[in-house]
Amino acid sequence: MDADEFYRRLQQNEELKKIVGSSLKSHCQSLKEDIKNASDFSSAQQVIAEVYIALLSSFEGKAKEALVQRLNENATMLTNATENRSAFLRSIKTK
Repeated sequence: MDADEFYRRLQQNEELKKIVGSSLKSHCQSLKEDIKNASDFSSAQQVIAEVYIALLSSFEGKAKEALVQRLNENATMLTNATENRSAFLRSIKTK
């Protein structure tokens, strides 16, 4: 390999680094935005509420009552778990 060939390959490698770097940067930015959107809990909470409302409106009579009861039990369990976690964390004393 002569000097001209070496410098040509070196230049090709530098150009390839630039192309790959810019492509990687745009993909990472896109991934970062997707992760940010996925962790947006307020919008997730709104979607869950809309799903529950649609679900509740699709049932009638005893089926609807059973579904409401089940959702109420799940909400109670979640509330108890949150309270138990808070109580547990408060019980830990730091020195």
